[in-house]
Amino acid sequence: ETLFGYARQDLVGRPVELLVPDRARTAHVAHRDAYQREPRLRPMGDGLALHGRRRDGSEFPIEISLSPLDAEGGPLVTAVVRDVSARQIAEETVREYAVRLETLSRQLMTAQEAERRTIACELHDQIGQSLTALKIGLKATRAASDAPAATALLDDGLGLVEQVLQQVREMSL
Repeated sequence: ETLFGYARQDLVGRPVELLVPDRARTAHVAHRDAYQREPRLRPMGDGLALHGRRRDGSEFPIEISLSPLDAEGGPLVTAVVRDVSARQIAEETVREYAVRLETLSRQLMTAQEAERRTIACELHDQIGQSLTALKIGLKATRAASDAPAATALLDDGLGLVEQVLQQVREMSL
């Protein structure tokens, strides 16, 4: 009564197809007849998008579980009908958030890659040029120096500058 908007007396003795959308009524009769020939506990329309039809003609998504029962007057089938509108809305919301998350993740990766390129350029251009200028200055100082101790120190400094330049090149790449 609550789910479909009918009073009990409006449904008793009426075919269940009253609760099925017009477009699905013919197929529903065939499915119902097949189920009556071989009744068993199962979800109805497994894997299908089922809809119920309210008294006002509006439709809503449902799940139905069927259970056959042996009764004194003959076999009966109980059907448990659930409105799954809220769940479908929640599932759609989760799908939308997943798409948004994927988009944001791609944007983050793009931003990170751009930042890496910027840092690599700064390493190569600014620090690399400064170290090259230092290397040139040390070579000029070594060439002008007559003291063997100063030349050895300058050679050590040049080796260190060359090593740092190589590290900057590797980090830039």
